[in-house]
Amino acid sequence: APWRWLPANSIRPPHGKRADPGGSWDHNSVRRVPRAPVPVQMASQNWDDHNRANRYAARDFGANYLKSCDDEAIIFCNGDNDTFPLWYAQEVEGVRPDVRIINLSYLASDWYANQQRMQAYDSAPVEFLAEPKDYAYDRLTYAQIINPINEPTEVLRSLQSLYSPESVYKYGPSSLIELKYPNMYIPVDSVAVVKAGLVDANESAIVDRLNVNLNEIGKQYLTQSEILMLDIIATNAANGWKRPIYWASTVPNSYHLGLTPYMKSVGMGYQLLPTMQYTELPARTSKAYDVVTKKYRWGGMTE
Repeated sequence: APWRWLPANSIRPPHGKRADPGGSWDHNSVRRVPRAPVPVQMASQNWDDHNRANRYAARDFGANYLKSCDDEAIIFCNGDNDTFPLWYAQEVEGVRPDVRIINLSYLASDWYANQQRMQAYDSAPVEFLAEPKDYAYDRLTYAQIINPINEPTEVLRSLQSLYSPESVYKYGPSSLIELKYPNMYIPVDSVAVVKAGLVDANESAIVDRLNVNLNEIGKQYLTQSEILMLDIIATNAANGWKRPIYWASTVPNSYHLGLTPYMKSVGMGYQLLPTMQYTELPARTSKAYDVVTKKYRWGGMTE
């Protein structure tokens, strides 16, 4: 560091003469003396700017993500900063053990996909169509769109085809996994979504399907995590929308696979709803106000 040599260079024998080894001038001792106060000076001037005492933003923001969710929800995360604080809040401080945290980066691995089938604290096992054999040995690392059949197809029907032997596309001695039906949709049962509390009975904007058209968003393939995410969402819809679905607000829109128009912001989470939004990610005010003003903590950010 620069401060290590600055004081030493400033102290020299008088008139620039060399120190006499046999004399009274101890150059090495003098070099050491002025260095000691320098880090003390740096700490005294900078401590207040860098002190993080009583600041718990990471802990509280992790809890805030979880508090954004309704009961028994699933929240998709992606990176370190929107996953590890949530795990800490849930596992150490017991915040919202009913919420299932699913990291999309980890969902690309078979062991993590298998974990979703297990009870986790108060969170029931996650239901989805794929079986372990369907994604074992990296089978679903990439599913390519090669010779697409572009007629609208239910997501679960498209995925059934993908998981079956018919998805193997041979070329010479090699093979790929082919997604034959990229123009997908998730049917919406209006009675079920009202019963699940996602919308009011008089809601006029309920759609009859959620479109997942990969052609429109320019996708040429799906990764395993994207496939299983769609599987989880579509299976949940087929089972009566039993579990609310969210994405952490830090997850890029490109990970939504075209579902962004069906989302509303609830604090630090984006909730999937069976309604079309005509502005990007508007607030679900009936939920968001209560969550932000009554449930969130701010980690000492005002101090």
